[in-house]
Amino acid sequence: MTWKRKAFFGLLSRKIKDLDYFFGGKDFFYTSRRKIDFDLNNKYHIREIYTKSSINIVYGASDVVFVKGWGISNRIYNIAYCGGFFLCDYRKHMNNSFNIDPSLFSFRTVGECHNKIRFYLENIRMREELANKFHNHVIEHCTVDKVVKKLIDNIEEIAEKHHEADGSSKNDCSSKVKATDSGKFLA
Repeated sequence: MTWKRKAFFGLLSRKIKDLDYFFGGKDFFYTSRRKIDFDLNNKYHIREIYTKSSINIVYGASDVVFVKGWGISNRIYNIAYCGGFFLCDYRKHMNNSFNIDPSLFSFRTVGECHNKIRFYLENIRMREELANKFHNHVIEHCTVDKVVKKLIDNIEEIAEKHHEADGSSKNDCSSKVKATDSGKFLA
């Protein structure tokens, strides 16, 4: 869906031409800067970009060719992990992702995105409070070790319900799968 992302960022760049901005990725970019002083392909610069940017805009990152994805881009978790603030296009699963009203950090149109950019540039304290909430949520709930633990807990809960329903012993299944010291699972 690169063409749609290009069109969105092209329209947005015309609305905020009075600001210092950079939108882009590997395929394209729009900027008000005369010189780009960072390398987008250098993964060590990405953290700096996320944290030094007043607002990171995420649009269409989970979409494929002509279909709008419903999933949430990993990029918002990466930005939050780094302590950056983001605005992103609305996705139906946002209500389940953070304990924050999605209307505070998502948009549905170029105009709404533009209005929120202006609002958060003027309301620095609110922007920083939201960035801290995002960061804390990701650290508490979304790191790899916590996600894997939740996955294992969910599998165990489902297995327990299954065993209760069919009357089999929990050990019938659990003896077949075990975690090794390295964290890998053997069946």
